[in-house]
Amino acid sequence: MKIIEDKVTVYPPHALCRKDIQLILTVVPPSWTKPLRAVRLSAMLQCADVAHFNNRTRTLNIISRGHTKEHVISETLLELASIAQGGSTGKVRDEARIKSIVSPLAEQIMPKLSVKKIWLEK
Repeated sequence: MKIIEDKVTVYPPHALCRKDIQLILTVVPPSWTKPLRAVRLSAMLQCADVAHFNNRTRTLNIISRGHTKEHVISETLLELASIAQGGSTGKVRDEARIKSIVSPLAEQIMPKLSVKKIWLEK
C-alpha cells in the first residue's frame, strides 16, 4: 500500500509520520485495510474530520497537523473500523460500539509510536 506524506515546512508538523502509519496498518485486522489503495498524511491544518476515507480514490486522508497523536490515532482507527463495518464513514457510524473495538488497539499502538522531533519555522 502506498503511503503519501505531504511535505510540511512550517509549524505545526504532522502528528504522525510514515512509520506510525505503517505501525497502524500492521496492528489493525487485514479486513480494515483491504479497501485502501493509499494513505495520505495531508498538509492541511486542523480540520473537523481528522481521518476521512475517499471512496472514489480508495485513499484514507489523515489531517494530523495541530492535533495530538492520541487524537489522530483514535480518529484514524475509528475511520478504518467504520469502513470495515460496512463502508459507512463519518458521523453515521455506531461510534459507541466501534470505540469499544478501537480502544484496545489504540492502547497497543501508543507506546510504539515514533518520538522523532521535527523542527520547523514558526
